[in-house]
Amino acid sequence: MTSTDPTASPDEPVRSVVRPETGLGQRLAFEALTLGVEYAYISAVPGHVAEFGTMSGSTAKTIAHAMVDGDHRYALSERMHGIDQRLLYLFDSFEGFPKTSNAVDAASPHVATNVWGPGVARGLTAEELHGECAAIMGGDRVRVVPGWYNETLPKLSGDLRFALVSVDCDLYESTASVLEYLLGKQTYSDGCAVFFDDWYCNRGSPDFGEQKAWADYTAKYKVRYTDWGPYSIVGRKFILHR
Repeated sequence: MTSTDPTASPDEPVRSVVRPETGLGQRLAFEALTLGVEYAYISAVPGHVAEFGTMSGSTAKTIAHAMVDGDHRYALSERMHGIDQRLLYLFDSFEGFPKTSNAVDAASPHVATNVWGPGVARGLTAEELHGECAAIMGGDRVRVVPGWYNETLPKLSGDLRFALVSVDCDLYESTASVLEYLLGKQTYSDGCAVFFDDWYCNRGSPDFGEQKAWADYTAKYKVRYTDWGPYSIVGRKFILHR
């Protein structure tokens, strides 16, 4: 689809975090997230963009680049739909994985073998993440929320609405906390895209992680959604409906 803004330059290259040494899986993830953000702009899905699980900051920066590009290409559409400036919300404990406290995660392959454990997947600090994303889209548009999801999300406003949510939580319990906020408080807009980074990482089993959390919470809140298909290598994406 071409831009709806006559002042946009469709041939202008989009800045990217992709480097020659970037692996195929990461390239596919970056491309999918970039297209996902553009979907939100093309479809005029109102709301902000959020990522849960930021680690190295590479996907957060990919999203930030895509949002800047969307602002430019779809400025007229955004104005005509009455969509306010979109913010980027970034959630992480910044302490790595939590200690497992439930039977579902304890039995999952990576936790059971201690591949995943407390402190694993710790990446950038909150300050570093904010700085790197602020350099792309301006600090006033970046909201970094440090802390465990089950502690920070209940304190967050239920009036927020999201157009795209990237879930890189790995564990069932962490994903459940995110979905309780997203689905339970209905903080998603109609058409909100949800990207799960680790959907198939537990040998594809629906009994663990993000797959089980999605099944449990969409059933709990009787959520309508469209299965949008695969995302990168072990991910999957969906579109929520109000």
